[in-house]
Order: sequence, then C-alpha cells, then structure tokens
Amino acid sequence: MKDTLNTMPKNIIFLVNIQLGERAKPEFEYSINSWKHWASNNNAEVFVLSEAIHDIDYMKPNWQKWYVFDLLEESKIDYNKVLVVDADTIVHPDCPNFFDLTEDNELGCVVNEGCYEWVARDINNWSTNYFDNMHLPQWEYFNSGFMLLSKKHKPVIKKLLDWYHKNADNINKSQKEFLTSTEQGPLNFLLRKWGVDIKLLPSCYNTQDLFRKSALNRGHKLWSNDMLLFKAGWVYHFNAIPHIEDQVRGHYGHKGDTGAWIKLAYLFLYEPEYYKQYMIEQKANKL
Repeated sequence: MKDTLNTMPKNIIFLVNIQLGERAKPEFEYSINSWKHWASNNNAEVFVLSEAIHDIDYMKPNWQKWYVFDLLEESKIDYNKVLVVDADTIVHPDCPNFFDLTEDNELGCVVNEGCYEWVARDINNWSTNYFDNMHLPQWEYFNSGFMLLSKKHKPVIKKLLDWYHKNADNINKSQKEFLTSTEQGPLNFLLRKWGVDIKLLPSCYNTQDLFRKSALNRGHKLWSNDMLLFKAGWVYHFNAIPHIEDQVRGHYGHKGDTGAWIKLAYLFLYEPEYYKQYMIEQKANKL
C-alpha cells in the first residue's frame, strides 16, 4: 500500500538568509539548522531565501520574505501551511506542532511583547502618516517574526507586495525617519484593514526581546547557571539585544553579541557535548 504520509503536501518553514558580503550573518545558519531538526520530526520542510529578489536598498529583506508564495510556486513545491519565521530564532526540539493551531482562514502570530515605547511609537508613526489615524490597540500589535499562513492568504500577500511597490519610495524614506519597524508596522494595519482573520497565539511561540526580560543577563551573582531561558517558551527570538557593550551585563563576554547568543542556544539544545566544551573555552577566555 502506498505511504499516504509521504505523498501529502508538507508544511513549510520559510526563512530569509540573504548573503550580503561583509554584512552576512553566519549565526543565521544555527537558526536554520534548528528549524531543520524540528522539521524532520514534524513532517515539514525548510525553505531558505538566500539571494535577494530586489536590491536591498529598494526593498529590505523583511519585505522580500513576502515573496514566499511566489518562490514556493516557482520551485514547484506543494505545501499545506507555511510558517514565515525570522532567522534570529531558535526552536526547541520538543516544540509542539504549531501548524495545528490555526484554521486555513486564520493567520497566526504572536503579540509583540517587548519595548512598549517602541511599539507605541511605531503604531503612532504608521497610523498617522499612512492609515488615517486608524486605531490599533498596543496589546494587539503583533511581531512579524513568526507568522502562520495557508494558501488562502496568497491573495492578501500579493496585495501587500503591490502596496509596497506602489509606495516604496515613501516607505523607505519613512523607515529612516521613524527608526522603528520595516514591514511589521504596515503589516499590522493592512491585514486588519483588509479584514484578515488574525489569531493571536501564545507567547511561547515567539519569546521576544529576551534581553529586556532579563533572560540573557546570566552574569548576576545571585542567579543560577541553569539556562532558565528555555523554560520561557518554545521559540526563542534573539531580537532587540543592545549593541552597546557597557550597557549589557552578559555571560562570559557575550554581552550584546546577538550571534553568540544564537549559537549558544543552538549548542545547548542540539549539541550538548559541544556546548559543555564551548562554555569551558568561554570561561577560560574570560579569566
């Protein structure tokens, strides 16, 4: 009898890792590998956009990820649902199958639970300048780093890309002035304006702004050496880590190094023996 599981369309995990020469981020490979591990155990496949579709001065990678449906079709990949997820995330190997959390008509995402001032400013900037002062409660503003979609969302994503190309010059200028989100702010307004059924998922599927929540400040003398961060959720999003070293009390010199934290998380969860050796080396370098 034919194995029906192998003939059914798989769910897709879509990430962007565009190679930008000296600006490339090798740590994203740890993220991609963590998702590959998870996918292999959950009947899913990983698809990575590694080459820019447009010049990034015209269209930032955050916007280019929304070519996801076009890219899957061009690659003749059949699929069921799609997770569009940022490459500065690490997924826990025991993460439940989140593809079961949404119906086909629902777009799943997680509230942006980080800097309240940043979110308030982002909402105000986009609402005032682009969306006729449209009201959006801060507690419903989502983070676009973890988004579950289905084929039913293809038309609205096409509409999103058309909106960008129509307004690209103004959008790029505004992003430099606002100093907040790239596509996340407009996405929050447009999806609601167009009547998309948004389902807000538990924070465990996109634990964000980990530094601000003191999840990375392991240098405090009163804290244990356990990686308690991994009890906070299933998907760890290493965004918004400050770059200014003297403002950050990190662990073994990682401080504001986002890449080091992504690597550390991957090794702890997927290569524990190498993790132990890595930590010994880090401690010796500190001495």
